[in-house]
Amino acid sequence: MDQKHSDRNRRRFDRFSPRDDFFVYLRAGQRFILGRLVDIGLGGVSFECLSEISERELAQLTRSSCDLGIFVSSQQFFLSGVRSSVIYARELEKQHSSFLGICFKRCGLRFEKLEPGQEKALARFLQKTDLKRLE
Repeated sequence: MDQKHSDRNRRRFDRFSPRDDFFVYLRAGQRFILGRLVDIGLGGVSFECLSEISERELAQLTRSSCDLGIFVSSQQFFLSGVRSSVIYARELEKQHSSFLGICFKRCGLRFEKLEPGQEKALARFLQKTDLKRLE
């Protein structure tokens, strides 16, 4: 079974890919990471970022809890303070990264607990936004 098929069967919520630029920030300890959203659902997000975080720090991130924020300036949408768990954080292919020690990374996060207002805002946002449903 391939990885995409396995991920799809494991997920409880549909995932959507934005057609516009959506941004995510992640605050884990002293780290603040800003990235571009790759996909989103009621259960979590994945995003790509440019970062100088080392392989060792990436491994530590996957065992940590963090605060997540999502914002889309074109739609005046901002969701902050979402407690999340880092599921994976990895360097993207070497040929697409590594300039002066700064590399492209991809991170996947699962929402730990959405407050009722956060869940409602996110569900409303997913319904009214032009998103591509992922298979």
